[in-house]
Amino acid sequence: MSFHDKFHINPANGAVDKCRAKMGECPFGSYDQHFNDRRTAQNVAERKLQQFHDWTSRSRVPQEPGWHTEEIFDPSRPETTELCTIVLRGPLPAGTRLVMENGWELVRDGLTSGWYFTKGEDTRFMFSLEKDIANPVTNFSGVLMEVGGRLEFQEGTKPMHINWR
Repeated sequence: MSFHDKFHINPANGAVDKCRAKMGECPFGSYDQHFNDRRTAQNVAERKLQQFHDWTSRSRVPQEPGWHTEEIFDPSRPETTELCTIVLRGPLPAGTRLVMENGWELVRDGLTSGWYFTKGEDTRFMFSLEKDIANPVTNFSGVLMEVGGRLEFQEGTKPMHINWR
């Protein structure tokens, strides 16, 4: 089956469309991230967008204009926090951030593979996700499992390839 027989979801806005890309060249994901019919893709997109809306509407940290939710990490759904560590270890495009529900943001240091927490002008806890995700100083995974957060991308930034299944 070629991509031309499949449907994809645009992660920037949840729009479903028939894929017109050559095999392996779709900007919205690999073959296994495509759907056999429009209805299935639409149902998945609607469910995912509803999860995003539910999470951001009850969030204690309002979403700023010009930012869009890419993925949510909900403490009541442990599989989402496991996904977070996988996503953060991968390449993240400039213009993405992890907004924690305690008000802190996780930002990649552009010079190293390190990360730091920031809240306004306050910056703390430089650490390497690769070396020690459960560092007792940062307690990154503990905070994520306790309060959750969301991965966002800035308008104009190419969104990442998340699995919409």
